[in-house]
Amino acid sequence: MAADWPWDESLDALAAAPAHHRLVFENAHVRVLDTRIAPGERTPVHAHRWPAAHYVVSWSDFVRRDADDAMLLDTRNAEAPTAPEALWGDPLPPHSLENVGAAPLHVISTEIKAAARMKPRLTSLAPQLLVDDLQRAIAYYRDVLGFSFGEAWEGFYAIGQLDGLELHLKEAPRNPAERAHRRQNEHIDAAAGVDGIDAFYERCVAKGAKILKPLAATEWGTKDFYIEDPDGNVISFGGSA
Repeated sequence: MAADWPWDESLDALAAAPAHHRLVFENAHVRVLDTRIAPGERTPVHAHRWPAAHYVVSWSDFVRRDADDAMLLDTRNAEAPTAPEALWGDPLPPHSLENVGAAPLHVISTEIKAAARMKPRLTSLAPQLLVDDLQRAIAYYRDVLGFSFGEAWEGFYAIGQLDGLELHLKEAPRNPAERAHRRQNEHIDAAAGVDGIDAFYERCVAKGAKILKPLAATEWGTKDFYIEDPDGNVISFGGSA
């Protein structure tokens, strides 16, 4: 059971209400339960840890109560689904369920374990370079460095893609003094890692890239070189051969 399970493991549906929940399939990602509750039956108090896609095979009205027997839901007061039908459900805290209808309640639930374990993660991080002429910048990064571009947004913003990575270009005024300061102090505007740095360097030279710092070995066992684009942005490329 996941570490963030807030109730005792004995309240899991399979443990607490085995007469009404049958395990169909389980792996690290999902658990599939076959739930059957006959007319007039009421389950013991149990809980569902994960959100799930529910396939309603046979529908019947039911009453759901919490662990203190307070009513949470009476489906007789709502529009009933037309079985068979698929529904989405969030995790459920300890509750009991009583079939108050005339038919068996039969539901196949695919619980999504990954949803409970999912943590926020960074999916992209891209430099935004200011340029004087967007079309000129697009042509440079496309023809010299190999980026592909879609249609520019409102004529001043474009996103280039290369090997699954992004580069953002924005046509906007720049501060000449700030640019001079960055150049004099060897500040870079973006840094990129490259597999096959020798071949990439040769391609950049052949395409006419302005090389500020030729390819050379670094103290930490790799190689790198610097280029300057037509707008004075400096990019470092580093990696191994």
